[in-house]
Amino acid sequence: MEAILPQECERARARASQALDCELSQLERAHLRSHLAGCDSCAMFVAELREVTHELRAAPLPPPSLHSLRFSDPVQETHGRAE
Repeated sequence: MEAILPQECERARARASQALDCELSQLERAHLRSHLAGCDSCAMFVAELREVTHELRAAPLPPPSLHSLRFSDPVQETHGRAE
C-alpha cells in the first residue's frame, strides 16, 4: 500500500517533472528548491526522476516500422470508401 503524501510533497513532485521539461517559472522553481532543501523524501524522488528521465532521453529510438510509414488517403478517411 502506497503512503499518502502531504499536499506540498504532491505539488513538489508534480513540479519536479515540469522542471525537467523546463516548464516552470522562476518562482515555481524557487518553491521547488525550497521544498527539496527541507524534504529528503522529495529530494530523493527528484534525484531518481532525473536519472530515469536522462536514461529515457539518451536511449536510441527504435526505427519506424513500415506500417507507421504508410500514408493514408485523406479522402477515404473523410468520406468513407472512394467510389
